[in-house]
Amino acid sequence: MIVVITATFLLTITERELHRDFLALLFEAVSAFGTVGLSMSLTPELSVMGKLIITLVMYIGRLGPLTLVLALAHKSDQAKVPVSGGENHDRVKHLEFDKEGVALKYLAVLPYLETERHITEQGQETVVHTRHLYLHRTEIAAYSRTFPLKEVYDVSFRQLGEGEGIFYLHTKQGVYPYRMNCDPAFFISTYKQISRL
Repeated sequence: MIVVITATFLLTITERELHRDFLALLFEAVSAFGTVGLSMSLTPELSVMGKLIITLVMYIGRLGPLTLVLALAHKSDQAKVPVSGGENHDRVKHLEFDKEGVALKYLAVLPYLETERHITEQGQETVVHTRHLYLHRTEIAAYSRTFPLKEVYDVSFRQLGEGEGIFYLHTKQGVYPYRMNCDPAFFISTYKQISRL
């Protein structure tokens, strides 16, 4: 509604020379927003600025106002994750349990963020899960897959902003990115030490 009213107001300003009535300009704006293809043959007579306004209104109408607002909102819903290694940075005594409850030893753990998006009746729902990469002596295990160390060529990290970056796992199958908001230095240095063995 706001888009149509604003577009009609702008058209009344830019199209003063056409001497068209308010209802004709309103019809053009509503038709553009609804992307229905109806016109009162006014669109070809519009100025360049008027055509740009109609084009923008058509684009916003096609996207949908809710989608546009959600895209522009840029709400950060990332959970803060502690730094890998924590206070016991120099220790490698961690325990993890497999499906049968058997304790598995790992050398380092690295939390990463996995985003799931679902479309519901109320709109788009975004859920951010904290998952973990576990460095074992023979493999790196993620939430959904395991990489044998003999097939891992390298690991690297690229800082994107303050406290956030992408951890890359370079493997025989390809490069796997993991988004995180913690420092992976301990995980990387531990991997470098055991990959030399």
